[in-house]
Amino acid sequence: MGFDPKNVKHIVLTHADPDHAGGVADFPDARVHLSNEEFENLKSGQPRYVSCLFDHGPQWQIAREDNARFLDLPARHLELGFSEEVLLVPLFGHTKGHCGVAIAQGENWFLHVGDAYYLKDELTHPDHPIGGLARMRADDNDARLDSLNKIRAIEQLEERVFMCGYHDLTELPHDRASR
Repeated sequence: MGFDPKNVKHIVLTHADPDHAGGVADFPDARVHLSNEEFENLKSGQPRYVSCLFDHGPQWQIAREDNARFLDLPARHLELGFSEEVLLVPLFGHTKGHCGVAIAQGENWFLHVGDAYYLKDELTHPDHPIGGLARMRADDNDARLDSLNKIRAIEQLEERVFMCGYHDLTELPHDRASR
């Protein structure tokens, strides 16, 4: 796309599954931001992670609990050098340290929920069949369901929050979804 990988200064991971973290080594100069819980889970040898993806020795920036809030939820500040506030929002369950990424946009917010849902239809259809896959892939299904309920509440009550997940192609702009 014409970008120099050396210009990528920060990577913010929702979690360290290979489909989310597989390209981290392509940006060896970037700082890689991750929740403390996810970093500990990654180091534990949990088989869902592919350790060779991190053999290059990423510059880990571990986000620990602080006093940040995203709406009524606990969050963690990320120092990226942007004028906009960027927060990790714990949405545990899919993995032990899975987080969403909230980015302030004036009075509004963009919330990338990672794999807290696979399809946005899960927010309005609790018995959606994709829930079976989500349950099988969850480190802690009760925590996953709790996180999903938090997202449902945001979706219903907060008009100033736009959100999207990682796997639902219907959430991409139409010119990108077909590629």
